[in-house]
Amino acid sequence: MAQDARIVLQQRLSQQLVMTPQLRQAIKILQVSRAELETLIDQELTENPVLEENIDEKLEGPAEVPTVDGQNGAEEYAAEAEKPEVEAASTVGEIDWKEYAENYSNDIHGSTGHGSGGDDDDRRAALENVLVKRTLLPDHLMWQLRLSDLSDQEKEVGALIIGSLDKDGFLPLQLEEVAFLADTWPDVEIVERVLGRLQDFDPPGVAARGLAECLLIQLRQLGLADDALPARIVRDYLPMLESRRFDRLARELGVPIELIAEATKVISVLEPKPGRDFGDSDTR
Repeated sequence: MAQDARIVLQQRLSQQLVMTPQLRQAIKILQVSRAELETLIDQELTENPVLEENIDEKLEGPAEVPTVDGQNGAEEYAAEAEKPEVEAASTVGEIDWKEYAENYSNDIHGSTGHGSGGDDDDRRAALENVLVKRTLLPDHLMWQLRLSDLSDQEKEVGALIIGSLDKDGFLPLQLEEVAFLADTWPDVEIVERVLGRLQDFDPPGVAARGLAECLLIQLRQLGLADDALPARIVRDYLPMLESRRFDRLARELGVPIELIAEATKVISVLEPKPGRDFGDSDTR
């Protein structure tokens, strides 16, 4: 009987240390004594005519503090100590709301810390070689939905809503459309009730039907009342806020511009795209 021929595809993940020429040379230098090192240097100078010996002459007088880019280290440290601390921007006119809505990245969700540059480079190089399974927004929401106390029918409606969200976490469908797809039409109340529960899930502001509703959900989760100034601005004057018409905004609301500044600071820390920090692929 002829032997069966099979084609097998295997995937294997392994780690391997690559010895570069620079690393081999460094290990070799560390293993020799000073006398052997001097002999080795003379030998390299003899064999390689391109190399030149650079002998630093000892300078007379007191030793100087090591310098960085030609500037004395002690003087540089003193100069840094005398620099006043940079004040944070406090005027509302410095907030670009159009850029905020398009490119804002929440520090709470996506900050990487403030370590030294060298440590960050080493950490980044190590992470680039690791396959990471990214959490998808639908998976994250379905996990919370399964843990909820909703009925089976409500969970089916919730799963349909979650499957209809776009990549930013917004719901582009009307409640009537969801009710029709979930086969609950003309009962729209169950869809509205389930949507309200999903909007309490993590990330804050998810399953909103627009930017204003997304920000209002987050303000409510921060404990602000519906009649608070930030909520009033988002609900009734968001286009005016985006166009940076703060003087008119203060006149319309009948409050000092200082209160408008405090309210805009609260709004500026909200996340306009709740699904931003979740992946759109399994691995990266």
